[in-house]
Amino acid sequence: MGVRQFVAKNYLDIKQVAPATPFIVRECLGAQPNVMVRYDFGVEKRVYLNELTAEEVDAAVGELVMDADSVNAAIPNQ
Repeated sequence: MGVRQFVAKNYLDIKQVAPATPFIVRECLGAQPNVMVRYDFGVEKRVYLNELTAEEVDAAVGELVMDADSVNAAIPNQ
């Protein structure tokens, strides 16, 4: 329920601020809710959102966004 609330509240704002950022929502009975991000050079992180409130989902997504600079900087230049 928290993920649904997060999407309903934030989807339009996220797309307005970052229209080129893929934001895909898929519903599937019995699937674990999760958020996955792909940083530079294909580095991916996934966080499972089971039983989280909308506020906790927001914090988890925010943490992934904040990690972007440090994750991308850790990738050596080739």
